Amino acid sequence: MLKALTVAILCGRCSLALSTLAGTVQSGPGVPVDGAKLTARHVPTGRSYQTTSQRGRYSFAGLPSGEFILDIAKDGMARAFAAVRLADNDNHEIGFVLVRKPSSVSRAAVEAAHLQREPLKGPRRPLGSGSVEIAKVLHKVAPVYPDSAKRAGVSGTVRIEGVVLLDGTINDLVVLSAPDPDLAVAALTAAQQWRCSPVRRNGRPAETVTTIDFVFQLPPREVRRSLKRHRPAECGGVADGMMATS
Repeated sequence: MLKALTVAILCGRCSLALSTLAGTVQSGPGVPVDGAKLTARHVPTGRSYQTTSQRGRYSFAGLPSGEFILDIAKDGMARAFAAVRLADNDNHEIGFVLVRKPSSVSRAAVEAAHLQREPLKGPRRPLGSGSVEIAKVLHKVAPVYPDSAKRAGVSGTVRIEGVVLLDGTINDLVVLSAPDPDLAVAALTAAQQWRCSPVRRNGRPAETVTTIDFVFQLPPREVRRSLKRHRPAECGGVADGMMATS
């Protein structure tokens, strides 16, 4: 009886800690997108949750806290990727603006417009002749170059937009452009681990939007061919990121 009661209490605590992630899916201001398939992968456990947009809105209920990678797919629209971090009992609202699927293969395979976020916290501008301290990267993690992209010879730049929060973490990330879905996910996974000093206006911390460019580079073609011929499991490639705040 005591064991059953303990389990019930623990389950009750778990249910209280569950969170909600919801928002809009649009193709432009006031243009709802129905039938978009959204997949949220919980990074700590690898478990995936799925839902579909209806009347331009989506909702995930009963999510655990932690980091999520979001995959948004809709016929005729470019695939979009984003990342969020949910706290316990969080009711997180974030909207996606999809773009038309590119007709040219030279354009990015992954593309999205800026996210629709909740208002940023903290002062928006310094008072009078007040000072502004820009955000600085304190902890930087380079993305892991996916083996699938290496084998396919895919390289290029992944541009991500996110919000530097008051505690220096980066949340509400969206991939603005990427040459490959696997590179997009690798960049988001790395960006979620970055830590910064927040922007300060008149000495007060403030949230700010930032962009990060992750550059994935393969060795020269001749070296790459040699690596594939002699050591296919050791094909090289490096990736790094640079941040700019607004």
